Amino acid sequence: MTACARRGKGGVAAPRAAVHMTGSPSCPFRNRPVLTLSLALNVLALVPVLLAIRADLPRLTKALGPDTPARRILACIFLAIMLASAALLVGLWSGAEAAVPMAQALLAVQVIYKLATAAAVGLRNPVVLSNLAIAALHATTLAVTA
Repeated sequence: MTACARRGKGGVAAPRAAVHMTGSPSCPFRNRPVLTLSLALNVLALVPVLLAIRADLPRLTKALGPDTPARRILACIFLAIMLASAALLVGLWSGAEAAVPMAQALLAVQVIYKLATAAAVGLRNPVVLSNLAIAALHATTLAVTA
């Protein structure tokens, strides 16, 4: 039985052990590998960034500016994205069907803010360039999973 077919009459769910995360083209879990890639990239990219912000590394100061309330707010936003991505990875792989549209919403917000950052800051900043690369992956993920 697939995750998409596990609900029977009356909305009763089949035991989790009987659920396979593959399915028909209409099953949201068919998108799990590509969503996993984008969400895992969020976690893997943000862990070192958050550590660098915390350590106030000179290279990061050059890219993000000095330690200010604005940079700490940015760190909190990065932390929220990282934690949401980790939670969505768990949900996606545990069979929570709501994880798919939630992951798509998170990635869409990231694409928008990363593109807006390029327009606001310009292409000479290394953070903007890495943002554009990640935005390209997330946009591809959104196109494939639409």
